[in-house]
Amino acid sequence: MDFNTVYFVGIKGVAMSGLAVLSRKLGKKVSGSDVDKLFITDTLLKKHNIHYFSGFSPQHIKEVNPDLVVFTGANGGINNIEVKFAISHNIVTVHQAEYISYLESNFKHRIAVSGCHGKTTTSSLLAYCLLKLNAKVGYLTGSPKFNNFPGADIVGKEFWVVEADEYAISPPLDLRPKFSFLNPETSVILNLDRDHPDVYKSFSDVKKAYLSFINNTTKNIVFWRDDKNLNQLVTGAPIKSKISYGLDPSSDFRVSNVKHLSEGMEFDVNKQKFKISLSGVKNVLNATAVISVLRHYGFRYEDIKNAILGFKGAKRRFEKVYANNDLFLYDDYGHHPEEIKATIQAAQNKFKDFKLIVIFQPHTYSRTKEFLGDFALSLSKANTSFVMPIFASARETNVDEDKISNLSIEKKAQELGFNNVLALQNAKQLLTHLRGLINTHAKIVIITMGAGDVYTLHTKIIKLIKQNA
Repeated sequence: MDFNTVYFVGIKGVAMSGLAVLSRKLGKKVSGSDVDKLFITDTLLKKHNIHYFSGFSPQHIKEVNPDLVVFTGANGGINNIEVKFAISHNIVTVHQAEYISYLESNFKHRIAVSGCHGKTTTSSLLAYCLLKLNAKVGYLTGSPKFNNFPGADIVGKEFWVVEADEYAISPPLDLRPKFSFLNPETSVILNLDRDHPDVYKSFSDVKKAYLSFINNTTKNIVFWRDDKNLNQLVTGAPIKSKISYGLDPSSDFRVSNVKHLSEGMEFDVNKQKFKISLSGVKNVLNATAVISVLRHYGFRYEDIKNAILGFKGAKRRFEKVYANNDLFLYDDYGHHPEEIKATIQAAQNKFKDFKLIVIFQPHTYSRTKEFLGDFALSLSKANTSFVMPIFASARETNVDEDKISNLSIEKKAQELGFNNVLALQNAKQLLTHLRGLINTHAKIVIITMGAGDVYTLHTKIIKLIKQNA
């Protein structure tokens, strides 16, 4: 399919804004619409002079007269008033996942990075390394930016790197995984875990989805051998090339001698020494996945070492936002208990003598309800965790406000014997608690965490830090 004028319904989403930028770079006329609310991607769209309407109306479609409309499961999905208007007027209308599939067909080597945790960091790191290695690459990650690069771009058509999302295209109407539309040459699978309880009712359903993704891959699977469930799944799959990495001695790319540095990590891969500027063992493994891919495509160890060191991280992935003497503010997208636990561990290894404060915003009622005990346990690992009200995603249809809230996490933590997890109802309460902690402790690391809009608290938190410096 080929189109000149593309309209994105829900254009402010991270992936949708990235697709808008890619489409503009490919010479398309691009516009779209979204809710009248501040998004992390607003700056990106304005930078590329991409116009978007506030709110949804058939009049927007009439005004733009696109020959293609792209939508997601958010904002009503296929039942969005603009989407319904486009379909009824015979305008070609496709889901975001189908449009990504159309884009990937333009590239020679198609690499998809999947997994329940770490795919944004890993896909961004892979794209960054390919750029530094002067490869002709196009990419679409789940972050608005990394280092000084945009989260989506095209500088050539030899390599394509995409973050492969296992979430359904339009729940509850259509539960087909987004990555089922991809046809990659190489698939990277970082881990298996149960997330998205509104889509996957059991871990068995997750494994079935990933097996289908594996079967859609044409040549290579790069996977984390230490994950027993993943190892078993890949071992039984009829794929030509299986490339493993991990701490397991039988891994094709074996990790050893892992060391925590004051700024980053040091480790060996097949007796080759690497350094990264990211913290935590999880990022050592993410980096090793990238090393495995680059080696498979013929890049030299020495060149990879030089390229990989400069990566400072994707936006909202353990990102340093502010520092004032011995008081630091970080931001992280982690919204699953395993991600929270890994980020807390990385912060504790990096800041050994510091008090760690987590400000967590749960993302979706269904996830909070499903993993209530796991959230309580993970958040208890910090010195103090504040839990803000639940952020209900635009894609969430069955909201359980009467049965589940942020207070549920506090109560569950108390049941488990932890008194360091506290539910708060607004920013005013948060700032009051933070002020008391800042005044009584010399060394503090604060991490805002969650997939919602918790990052919008940064301005107020920084102002508080400066007032109490």
